[in-house]
Amino acid sequence: PVLLQGPLPAEGWVALGPHARLVAKDPRTARETTFRGAGRARACAGFSEESWVASGSFESSPGAGEAPGGEEWVVTPLAVVRYAAARLRVEVRPRDESVAVSDGVAFVWLADDAHLRTSDGGAAARGDDGWLRLEATSATLPASGDPGSLEGARTAVARCGAVGRAAHDLTSTLLAGGADASTVASQVATRRLARAACAVAAVRQGALPTSEASAALARPLAEASEAWRTLAPP
Repeated sequence: PVLLQGPLPAEGWVALGPHARLVAKDPRTARETTFRGAGRARACAGFSEESWVASGSFESSPGAGEAPGGEEWVVTPLAVVRYAAARLRVEVRPRDESVAVSDGVAFVWLADDAHLRTSDGGAAARGDDGWLRLEATSATLPASGDPGSLEGARTAVARCGAVGRAAHDLTSTLLAGGADASTVASQVATRRLARAACAVAAVRQGALPTSEASAALARPLAEASEAWRTLAPP
């Protein structure tokens, strides 16, 4: 149970019943985020400004704790939405999702088995770093497969491993010296992509029913996440 004005669980998920509403407040920045059910969510994952939403909805609270360089990440089975100061709502359903940005700017990274359609039928602009920019618009994110299946989780973990190793190798190159500006920029962008890919994989793996097959994904996921997080020796 979650107590009124009490701390949220440091580990595990919170189950929200129909019409339930949970407001989480980060004690460091005072940023507030709202989760609505029916759904399953995890606020402040890893004690960071990162919210995991396996189902249900997420709403931002503009003007609550934003600071230069401080971003909130919203991780779902199909995407990652990040923003610094924006009013947005994310809806997570079994086979698709929606993102509505009514104020400010948000950036979206898509899993391999998802694509994005804006409300006017167009495509969002993709930056050189692989993120899509959304501003004063809404979009639907249909899935080409089943993100809630074991195969969907395996695909996400494999993507996490590939991008995590790429980020680790680029970090090794930087620490070895002699890297040019393009290598530095590539390392920063790839590390952010690895964080996104591994977060989506963690949401999918964590939402699976308990079984030997789902538990077997925990080790490669942990190893890939550790790869992009750690500094390789020169």
